[in-house]
Amino acid sequence: MGSRLTTPRAPAARHPERACPRTGRCADGHRTPEERATTDPELIHAAWAHRPYNVGIAIGPAGLLVVDLDVPKPEEPKGRHGVYGVDFPRGVFPTLERPVLEDVAADLRAQLKAGHDVVVDHGFWTPEDRAKWRAIATDAGAAPVLVYLAASHDELWARISKRNEFHADDPNSIYFSESDLQRYRTRFVPPEADEPHLRYNGDPEAVTAALDTAQF
Repeated sequence: MGSRLTTPRAPAARHPERACPRTGRCADGHRTPEERATTDPELIHAAWAHRPYNVGIAIGPAGLLVVDLDVPKPEEPKGRHGVYGVDFPRGVFPTLERPVLEDVAADLRAQLKAGHDVVVDHGFWTPEDRAKWRAIATDAGAAPVLVYLAASHDELWARISKRNEFHADDPNSIYFSESDLQRYRTRFVPPEADEPHLRYNGDPEAVTAALDTAQF
């Protein structure tokens, strides 16, 4: 799993090879995210000072498959419903999400039975929800590892507020109010000592070690 960090990319650089403008960093040919990856702290800090980008893992070289449990966006091949709160009311999200989760669970079983390492990107809101997905993994012969990233309300709201600034120009950036954050936080039940998990402390090596230990 030990892959390089992928540098945050400016919006204009987020393009597939078929749509590469061959300008800027791609002037000499299309450059993939893996080719733009870096572990240089100065480059990473400079990029994150510009806007709150996410952290990327080059999942191909790392031998990982990522399963994202968000409802597909409209521009994706399997998009179903559009943008949350724009193309459909927020209150119907659980109903629209249910068949998506069922499809993802089926795909997860198939990928795990095929022997692939899989990262499942999901909220895992409650112990019951986490137990259900853990059972899917163990039934498929996999060794699940739950990684918990704790964050304070102030930290989350600061990051969300920064992201909200780009809402008007980014169709994938959903506007999120502080009351939305408070409501979602009340729904989340953190894992306790009796629930197997790894509390992420900023050290990716600890995650790698946990994954190595969990191998059957």
